[in-house]
Amino acid sequence: MTIPEGTILYHIFAWTAPGALGGFEVYIGDLVTDSIMTTSAWGDEHMYIRHARADDDIALKPEWGPYYPYYTPTDTPSSFNNPFE
Repeated sequence: MTIPEGTILYHIFAWTAPGALGGFEVYIGDLVTDSIMTTSAWGDEHMYIRHARADDDIALKPEWGPYYPYYTPTDTPSSFNNPFE
């Protein structure tokens, strides 16, 4: 399977602040391929996407801390609410 150059993989949205603080969701861009993509064992076994830690966000905006969801090893996607909604 291949994915052609110029394919939009995701529409990306972000929150301006937690909803309880007047924040709202905004469109910030698209993730678009800039070359043909194909499946590979290397991609399956070695590709890594770095995610930013929520702690970094909270350090910049401490007032958002109480609105961040905190997870424990027993959480499931349906066991917590998104405070940004």
